[in-house]
Amino acid sequence: ILAQALFQVRASSVHPATSQAMLQDVFGERLTGCEPTWYQGFPSAYYNDSHRAFRKKCRDFVENEMKPHADEWIKSPGGYPVSLHEKAYKAGVQGIVFPKEFGGSREDHDYFHELILWDELGRCTGGV
Repeated sequence: ILAQALFQVRASSVHPATSQAMLQDVFGERLTGCEPTWYQGFPSAYYNDSHRAFRKKCRDFVENEMKPHADEWIKSPGGYPVSLHEKAYKAGVQGIVFPKEFGGSREDHDYFHELILWDELGRCTGGV
């Protein structure tokens, strides 16, 4: 019931042209001016479904692979484990601005994808 009510609040606070699928992936706060408008389902000339999917991928990686260990890594003299880079690469969130022939993981990514990556990494205690 709570999820249904939240969906109705989201549906009433976004642009009328927003599809139902886009409403499922609304990010950020509902406060006016607090987040970019495309987070909340408004049309954008720069951000598209590829960006929304990438944001979800980055957010899931940060939530599942980084946040649970962040406090431990901050206290550790060695910081985070180097293997985190390999996990990020395999998850498709590292090397996104470099072509595959140079070791990157770029598909149809542009520099807005990189901005999304840094935005999401910053959610984890300031980037770990």
